[in-house]
Parts: sequence; C-alpha cells; structure tokens
Amino acid sequence: MSDLSSSPNDQSTIALERGKRPFIVVVLAVLVILGALVQFFAAAAAVFFAFRPGEAQQLFNASVSDWYWVMTAALSLVLGLIYLWISRGMLAGNAQAWMLVNVLAFINLFFAIFQIPVGSGWATLAISALLLLVNNTPAVRRWFRVYSTSS
Repeated sequence: MSDLSSSPNDQSTIALERGKRPFIVVVLAVLVILGALVQFFAAAAAVFFAFRPGEAQQLFNASVSDWYWVMTAALSLVLGLIYLWISRGMLAGNAQAWMLVNVLAFINLFFAIFQIPVGSGWATLAISALLLLVNNTPAVRRWFRVYSTSS
C-alpha cells in the first residue's frame, strides 16, 4: 500500500486544484476575522477613553495621557485591517498570508510568556499555540502550496 498523502494523485490535492478549500482553512480565517473584530473593539474603546474628561479611565489605577488612547486606537485599527487582509489571503490560498499567521502567532506566543506572571498571558499563549499547530497541519500547508504555485 502506498501512502496517499505523498501521491500526486491524492484526492485532497485534486479537490484543492478544483478550488475546494479545506474546512480547517475556513476555521483559521474565521479566527483571524474574530481577531480583527477584537482589534476594532479595542480601537473603539480607546477612542471612548480618549474623549473622557480629565483623562479618567477604568483600566489603570492612575491617569493616562490622551495620546496613549489615541495611539492605542490607531494601532488597533491598523492591526484589525491587517488581520482582515490576512484572512482574505488565507481564503484565497496566498502563501504570504500563511507565513504572516505563523509569524504573528509566534510573536504573540513569545510576548504571552512575559504576560503569564501578570495572569493575562495564558489565553494568548493557548490561542497562539493552537494557531501555530493548526496552521501547520498537512491539509493547510497543502492548500497554500497548491494555490501559491498555481498563481
């Protein structure tokens, strides 16, 4: 018996060539879109805090400059737009989107380690590790390999 996953006539490769993306790629794209929505929510919250009188806010024990909130809003908005672009690329089979998911998940994983003592890093650590594992499964890698070489 030969291993079908390495065969050029593999049914999943044929399905990919016909344009059927694996379900797991759709799940990854939805997760990235949810990340974009979180960033847009963070941007809206930062704008809300920036316009509060007297620099009053609810997230820290001390006053924070309005510029902090303006910069947070701007960066969150840009990140949200980047996440939307990445999800679009993932659904299209763009190999650069696959690489960016790996890079961003690794960066998030790295910084989550430093957030663990504060108590906020476990969720980011788990989600980033899950994204790295799922994004590097054979079905996902095959999707990006077939479409990146065909275009």
